[in-house]
Amino acid sequence: MTYKENSKYEVLTKDGFKDFKGIKKTYREDSIKLYFNDETDIIVTPEHRLLKGSEYIYTKNLSIGDDISGKKITKIEYNVECSNNFYDLIDVDDGHNYITS
Repeated sequence: MTYKENSKYEVLTKDGFKDFKGIKKTYREDSIKLYFNDETDIIVTPEHRLLKGSEYIYTKNLSIGDDISGKKITKIEYNVECSNNFYDLIDVDDGHNYITS
C-alpha cells in the first residue's frame, strides 16, 4: 500500500467540491468489472461499495439488472486482466461519498 498526502485538490461530492486528506494506492489480485447499459464500465475490488437505491452495497453482492445511480448492470466479470492497482480517497470532508469517472 502507498499513501500520498493531499493539500491541493478537492473532489466533487453531491454537496459540491470538498477537501480530502490523501490517496491510498493498493495492489489487489481480485477484481470485478461491471458493465452498464449506457456502454460504460468500471473495475473495482469486491469490497468497493456502490450506491444502489438509498444504500451502499458491496460490489461482490451486486447482480445483473441492479440499478446503480441510474445505470443498469448488464454484465459482471470476475478477476479481469487489469493493472491491479486500486485507488481510494482518504478522509473526504463531510463523509466518504464522492463522484469519480
